[in-house]
Amino acid sequence: MRISELYDFESKIYDYLYGDFLDDLYAIQDMYKGGDVLEIFSGTGRLISNFDRGVGIDINPYMLTRTRNKFSKVLGDAFFLPFKRRFDFIIIALNSLLMFNDQDKAKILSEANRVLKDDGGMYIDIINSFSLVEDKYTVSDYRGKDLSVKLEMYPERIGERYDLHYSYIFSYPARKKVAREITIYPIDEGKLQELLDACGFTITKKYGDYDLSPFNDRSDKIIVHARKIRNI
Repeated sequence: MRISELYDFESKIYDYLYGDFLDDLYAIQDMYKGGDVLEIFSGTGRLISNFDRGVGIDINPYMLTRTRNKFSKVLGDAFFLPFKRRFDFIIIALNSLLMFNDQDKAKILSEANRVLKDDGGMYIDIINSFSLVEDKYTVSDYRGKDLSVKLEMYPERIGERYDLHYSYIFSYPARKKVAREITIYPIDEGKLQELLDACGFTITKKYGDYDLSPFNDRSDKIIVHARKIRNI
């Protein structure tokens, strides 16, 4: 499976590639009003480690173990969240929801509803529909004393999905290039609203970027705060 292959590999360097990225953290902290926090698809804990009462769940064991970030780590599946307790706030960040088709998106959101307290809040961050153009993007360019690696990404649209082609270009400690790819299934604001409505949420805030600028049809991103309004 290409997703597992990507993250098995990327877990070794994830904190180097994304550790300094804080824009989404600031947006989340603006929406967070306190209480117990769960991050679904937490990876190495770049985000959830910043919350004193944070729990991160990920299905990839390497993401949870190959990190120095401190947080409550749970190995588990977003389709079957292994919690009896409920949380005040849930994070689904950095396009994680788009790795799944619409049916599976709904399963994940329904599970989030189940473990969220009544009237609890949820943060979701995705690209806005097919806003990516077929061009080369530099995702990260890390230069350190022990590692130097540049990550480039090329999105290829195929019908209602993107195949994202990643190139990891290492210049230190050894020169090499590693290729990986995953598929994502973008949705627009209307479809996200429809999914959230069906899964017992209502959108209370909606933005077009991490600076919390207003959302419009031309926005590159959809960033929402959703509130639980009923049990599923």
